[in-house]
Order: sequence, then C-alpha cells, then structure tokens
Amino acid sequence: MYATRQMVSYGNRNTCHSKFIIGFGIFGLFFISTMKLHKYVITDVQTMLNKIGADDMSKNHTIMTVTHEEELYNVTNIPPFMKDYFKWHGVQLHRMKEDCKRSEVDGTKSDENDNYLSKYRFLVLRCAAGKSNGRTIEDRCGGLSDRLKTFPLFIWYAATTDRILFIRWGKNRPAPIETFLVPGKFWNWTFPDELLMKIERLESAAGSINHDGNFSRLYFDGLSIQHKQMLNKISDQTIWMVEGNDFTGGRTRYKNFVDNAIKTASTSMVDQVSALSETFSASTLRPEDSLYETFYHDLFHMTFRPSSGVERLLDSYFYIPEDEYSSTIRSWLPVPLKRNQYSVAQYRASYPKEPYRETQNRTILQETTIHAVECAKSRVSSTKSLRDPRKISNTSALAEGVSAVYVASDTGK
Repeated sequence: MYATRQMVSYGNRNTCHSKFIIGFGIFGLFFISTMKLHKYVITDVQTMLNKIGADDMSKNHTIMTVTHEEELYNVTNIPPFMKDYFKWHGVQLHRMKEDCKRSEVDGTKSDENDNYLSKYRFLVLRCAAGKSNGRTIEDRCGGLSDRLKTFPLFIWYAATTDRILFIRWGKNRPAPIETFLVPGKFWNWTFPDELLMKIERLESAAGSINHDGNFSRLYFDGLSIQHKQMLNKISDQTIWMVEGNDFTGGRTRYKNFVDNAIKTASTSMVDQVSALSETFSASTLRPEDSLYETFYHDLFHMTFRPSSGVERLLDSYFYIPEDEYSSTIRSWLPVPLKRNQYSVAQYRASYPKEPYRETQNRTILQETTIHAVECAKSRVSSTKSLRDPRKISNTSALAEGVSAVYVASDTGK
C-alpha cells in the first residue's frame, strides 16, 4: 500500500530507494497476501474476491472496529486543516442525506427529485469508466499505489475549494474500492448511491455528459498537462463535479501549495487560498503540514480500514491462541505476528526500466533484495523517528520490536 511506500520514497533516498514498497502493520500484510510468498498464493483477482466473499461487493459497508486501532495512527500528526475539513465533510454528507429524504415521494426515491444534488460541489478521486460524446472513457489509473497515493493532495484541493471529496472505483476495476477498503471513523469517502445513480442517468442520456443543466462534469486523467488544466477549473463553483487523479503522488505539488499558503498568510498579502473556501484558513497551517512524510502514515490509517472480508483474511496471519496456555498458531507464517511489530518489503523487479528486468542478472536481484530488507529494518527504527520526526512518522516507534521482515517480489524467484 502506498501509505507504507511513502516511508521510503520520502525518506533518505541514499538509504532506501523508492523502488521498494516497505511497511508494517495489517495493510502491508494485506498487500503481500496477493503475492507469491511461502505457501499462500492468490493467482487472480476473482479468486481473491471469492475468498473475501460476495457480501463485501456491496457498497453498504459497516465501518470496521479494529482492535487497538488507536495504535495505528497519531491524530496529532494530521494537519489541522484536514481535521477541520473532515468535520465540514461530515456536515455536508448529513445535509445531503436530509435532502435526499425530503426528495422522496411516499417513501420512494424518484429520478425526477434528485435536483437537490445541484446544491453541492464534488471532487472525485477516480478509477472508473464513463461516457463522453457517445464514447466510453476508461481511466488509466494503474495499480493500487497509483490509484490512492495522491489522496492527501486531493484533500487539499477539496478543502480549499469547498468540494465534497469521494473515491470511486468502477465495478470492473476490478471491483468497487469498498470490496477491499472501507472508510475509517474520521471521514466517509464512499461515493453515495444517489450520486452514482445520478451519474449513470447523465451518462445514459443523449449527448455529452460534460453539461446537463446544473450538472456540469469535467474529467482529467493523470497527465501533467491535464493536471494543470484541472487546477484552472477546480475552483470554478459553476462546475458541479471534477473527477481525476495525479499519478505523481502529488507530494511536490502539495508541498508547494502549502508552503505558498503559509508564506502569503504570514505577510500582508491577500490570502487567495483561504478566499476560495468558506472553512479553510491558511493561518492554521504549520511548516510540517507541507511534508507528506510527517503525516501520510497516520492519515492513511485514519482514512482506510480493511473491509470485513479482508479483515477475515488478515485474521489468519496473526497469532491468536485458543487460550493462554495454548501454543496453537493459526497462521502459516513461521513467526507469530503482532500488529505493528513486523515489516514488509516488496521489490518490483519486473517493473519497466528496473535493472533486473533489463538484464535478468540474478546478482542484481539478490543485492537489491538484501538492500530492501536492510531498508525495511532501518525504517522502523524508533531512534530515527525521535531524532528527526520529519523523516518518518512518529507512530513508527511502535514497530521497534520488529520480529520479522517479509519480502515479496513479482519475479517469483
């Protein structure tokens, strides 16, 4: 998961190269559970979905209550403007729900009474398909990391332009995101059913989906030139919905935005960023709020929790004795695991332009894998987090008792 990848790619690049995905905790293990590792092999997406269960294909998920969830993140690391935005976001969802109830006729939802949605403005972090001018557009959304890694940048966009942020994966991408991840308790990013039905009606209507009365929509892919165009439109309140992604992860863009907002707020210059929003204030920004590495780990775990099906899969990985005198280990793993006390490294050796893929040199594969293990060990050092909190999340100190480092690769070797 990209939450763990940030700890490498935004840390000391001389020590830990960004080609590795490293982390600890339940999400890291969820990721490697899909790889060839020990005896547990999931060969395709459908097999995994079958293991998760059909019930988790539904969008109506119950947010999971995870044991020791508070150990997974430190709320104080979250930028204050994000916490303010999550409160505002929740208020908007409540108002939408009340408007939806009032629009019902004799307790039944009607397609003709969904105009209340035009009162709100939306931003969608998307991996889906849509229709424009009679043709279907498929997002080039990449894998899990490319789909989610930019979500802090999108929170910034939403907070500074008063847009309600949602995350949407299409049913064939390979399934709705809620099949695998559900919202944490701080904010609900699930795309509402009423909004999805509205989109489907707009797309099925004759003509372009780009404008239909009060429901104008703009979609931008992850290319840099498209992203620049999106910035020119996202603050336009006459545009009902803006959808897109940013494959870069958004770290540099986000930092520039926050740093510039802090600079203007500290001078006599007009705070143009705050002027675009009813709730956002640049005066609450702290210097550390501009750095992904100071909050990404905590924000990820606050935002995403495993779905109930994934949670059932994860349970089998942990040491859960039948009683205090039992030595029974439910997991196939050779070392009993405890949350936040193991580390995971994935080496994408077959990724385009990687040295091993180009040369098939097993010495390179071996040396890089060893480096990945050493990197994984270094990133969970409690001394580092205390020495320089900007380099790694403070919550990483929880993993100082690492009992094992697990390695996965796409080579199968």
